[in-house]
Amino acid sequence: MSSSNHRAIALLVCGKTTGKTYAENGGYIDIFQRFLHASLDSLQPQKVPLENQNRRPRWQFSLDPYDVFQSQEYPDDAKIDDYDGIIITGSPAAAYENVEWVNKLVAFVKNVAHNKPRIKLIGICFGHQIIARALGGECVPNAGRWEIGPIPINLTDLGKQIFGVDTLVRSTPALPACLLSYYILTDVMRTPPSLAAHLTNAIPSSSELTAQTNNPL
Repeated sequence: MSSSNHRAIALLVCGKTTGKTYAENGGYIDIFQRFLHASLDSLQPQKVPLENQNRRPRWQFSLDPYDVFQSQEYPDDAKIDDYDGIIITGSPAAAYENVEWVNKLVAFVKNVAHNKPRIKLIGICFGHQIIARALGGECVPNAGRWEIGPIPINLTDLGKQIFGVDTLVRSTPALPACLLSYYILTDVMRTPPSLAAHLTNAIPSSSELTAQTNNPL
């Protein structure tokens, strides 16, 4: 477990970027480092009186990558308890595939969720679906239908309660308060009983963001 102002995070890398994406953005590790640093900046105190600087330490994080896709690397039993959170990246693979590395990932996440509840689990896209599978939900093909283009995403009532806001974006007369996310996908996730949906889209029984209500992810 980390100190009060530091968070140790394990990054489970589930694929690799290629071509133009890699040239412009780097790999998953580079991308998540940038995202986390950008998010961290918003949490830092903007102006702290000199006499209080030692009392309000700046937030910091460490990010340890594990290649669960090709090398099937994972934190060992001696290391896992050092982490405050685990992030599971996206992937070109399907979360419902019956292949060794996907099944091993589902088993690992299930073990952490049930036996290490202190450790926060965060999944992005494919990773979100893996967490759902590990906790009893489903990820299935969307009956052959594709979800392509900007899709409106809305907070549920429980999502509004968790985030403390009615919307995750600012509203203007020209642009109603609705988060738009761009998709090219054909899979949907059905929320497991232990999770509650916080963000939903137009597809019935499909969720964009879920969390355990007694231990928000």
